[in-house]
Amino acid sequence: MKRSEFGILLAAGVLGSCSHAAPLRSRIQIALNGEPSTLNLLLGDDPYTFHVGMIINSFLLRSNESGNLISDLAVRVPTLANGGISHDGRTLRYELRPNAYWHDDTPVTAQDVAFTLELIDRSDVNIADRSGYDLISDYRVVSPTVIDIRLREPYSPGVATFLCTAANQPYPVVPRHLLAGVRDINHASFNERPIGCGPYAVKQWVRDEAVMLQRYDRYFRGLPPTPYIAMRPASSMQALVGLWQDRAIDVAWLIGERALLDEFRQLPEVEVTISKRNTIQYLLFQHQRAPLGDERVRRGIAAAIDRDRILRDVLGPLYVPAGGDRLPDAFGYDATARQQTYDPTLAERLLAPYRPLELTLVSSTFPYLRQIAVLIQEALSRVGVTVTVRAYVPSVLFAPSEDGGILSGGHFDLFLGIWSPGGVADTSYLYRCDTRPPNGENYGRICDPIVDRAAHQELTAVQPALQSAGDIAMQQELIAQTQLIFLGFVAEAFITRRGIVGFKPSTINRDLWNPWEWHWRQQEKKSALSCALQMVLARP
Repeated sequence: MKRSEFGILLAAGVLGSCSHAAPLRSRIQIALNGEPSTLNLLLGDDPYTFHVGMIINSFLLRSNESGNLISDLAVRVPTLANGGISHDGRTLRYELRPNAYWHDDTPVTAQDVAFTLELIDRSDVNIADRSGYDLISDYRVVSPTVIDIRLREPYSPGVATFLCTAANQPYPVVPRHLLAGVRDINHASFNERPIGCGPYAVKQWVRDEAVMLQRYDRYFRGLPPTPYIAMRPASSMQALVGLWQDRAIDVAWLIGERALLDEFRQLPEVEVTISKRNTIQYLLFQHQRAPLGDERVRRGIAAAIDRDRILRDVLGPLYVPAGGDRLPDAFGYDATARQQTYDPTLAERLLAPYRPLELTLVSSTFPYLRQIAVLIQEALSRVGVTVTVRAYVPSVLFAPSEDGGILSGGHFDLFLGIWSPGGVADTSYLYRCDTRPPNGENYGRICDPIVDRAAHQELTAVQPALQSAGDIAMQQELIAQTQLIFLGFVAEAFITRRGIVGFKPSTINRDLWNPWEWHWRQQEKKSALSCALQMVLARP
């Protein structure tokens, strides 16, 4: 080969390698396990709306991977020590960032926060849950960047509830200048393409296909490193595998799907992180249906179910045993909590007077829930209880009673469910007398004065020790009366494509909490200067 020919080939090779140096992977694709009902997080009562909402919106506060509160629009987390919480516990002060903008480049101000609180309070707006917000007596805009929220009485979960991602139902701050003149918020065009102030803006929403997001260049934390985020709904959990193989998704998470986890581990470019999270699996009794109002029947059912064996068989490495509704080291955790143990002889004796006993067990359509439901059905059949298992899609299971909702309407005897309470220590909204449907999510219609007293202590105490004592007392009464059965926690398998960094799974089911950090790992490539030098040396 002539020297000139060799030089041309060498130069071409160097040029080719340099032209592909540090390729920009401009998009991260995230799987949704269902289609969002809306993109307005004030109205959406489904996890898919929330996943999108975490990326396009900002909140007063966020929770990080450990469940701890961090600043978002507010520059600091209000505490007694920094003066953000008054000594009587009834006033919360938030100071906002001065460099926050809506995606139309309008500044975010305390007036937007006040307007959002006003919307949440309006009876004509379809707000899913007003827990805590109904205790706000007034709010005062002190300056464009400072707002005070005044409560009728102390409310211990307030900081983790009000416009915060840690809340049971997280609501973002919304733009006053765009929504103040809208008469019907529930059907506004804003709900299809909302304007937020988070790291990404909505570019396009094609239903059943994708929500396309584009980074916002004036985001207050700085320009996010990834230009685009695509969020793609999957028709089923199994469909995730096909989407992965088609390179249509780069991020997914599995709750309880052990077989699917094993299948994913065989796929190329898969990285799996298994992390504990406060997602509790439970069996709820319908207390207003005879004979489940009798504690002996509930205890007999609990004694008939070998919950540890059932969940180990179904969940494998995704199973975390539970004594109550708290993970160890969580606020309000009770290390002494002991539920009814597996004892089929006791179950036979307690249930004998109530035979024949026929019950309906309902759950959602997730495959692993179906497996658990069938094993519970088999366990109860061995002690003479006939169980009919019915599965419903979440939109039917959790619908309002007037729309035929199974839980709100009380159309069940047993409910096999999962619950992740976010970062709020209080879970009394699931058990209090005043939160029975249609006033809340106490689907079991539990009404126990001891539970209510403990909940009141937890909710109104300013001192953390008293709050924790209230939580523990509530759990102890729920367990003592077998108001429900805590089956165990469900760990999460978080799946990312090799090369993606920045995702940090959350212990409180807020995995998409930090979208401003997500990016593809840059491969080590030669610098532009190095490439230029090599090209000079490679000239024939």
